[in-house]
Amino acid sequence: MSMCTLIIFYKMFHGYPVVALHNRYEKRGTLEHPPTIMEGRFRVFCPLDVRSGGTWIGFNERGLFAAVTDQHTALPVKAEKSRGELMLTVLRNFSSAENAANYIKDNFGRGYKRGNFVVLDSEKGYHIIYDEKLIVRSIERGIHVITNLMAVPGIEIPSEAIETFELAEARRKRAVELAENVPINGIEEAILVIKKIAADHGEGKSRKSICYHDEVDWTMTSSIIIAVSKNLINSKILYCKGNPCENSFQDYSYIVKEALQSR
Repeated sequence: MSMCTLIIFYKMFHGYPVVALHNRYEKRGTLEHPPTIMEGRFRVFCPLDVRSGGTWIGFNERGLFAAVTDQHTALPVKAEKSRGELMLTVLRNFSSAENAANYIKDNFGRGYKRGNFVVLDSEKGYHIIYDEKLIVRSIERGIHVITNLMAVPGIEIPSEAIETFELAEARRKRAVELAENVPINGIEEAILVIKKIAADHGEGKSRKSICYHDEVDWTMTSSIIIAVSKNLINSKILYCKGNPCENSFQDYSYIVKEALQSR
């Protein structure tokens, strides 16, 4: 299982239809690689999970953005396929959010773990929930926060998931509160504020803070900020290993320039 907080600014910034922050929380010992270029029908820019070889967030050279979080509505179910592999397959092979969403929908019930899948391009966006049933929601212009347990209409929270939901909901509400104060006149100023959100502890360092702290089983493996530009070569990728309250973001935007200039 994995837990995450995903904040999306969709069509909020001039020239940058998708801007996102993804704080990733995983079991201790989970290994990941920083953002890199993955080859395919379309080149992909994303971090990688070492065990699965998949990704939890990224975009491709056609401007398609994709991200995933868990959906902790029940005890783990037997699922052999990685959500991260599905995300990477989508990014390697599709250029539109609509086609990507259809592919994800077609794979529901084929052994993938429960999750919240987000696919966005400059025109359309979708939030697809794999749970006991499949739910597809359109994403419109605005701020959207996706956690590891989304209680949308049609989803019931069982008693064994109440604590998980309460923690996720605390992070979601705090994320919405902070995201609404991000300036939208310029991307550089916005990223400075988004970095502060990534390192936010709200009422203190804990399992319910966006910058996640757990002294036992879980840890925050990384934080990543992505801004997909309409002029793709201007896209931005900033990656922080571990907790951003303790570590700095490194700029990986150069991998996009390298890939596009080598075409």
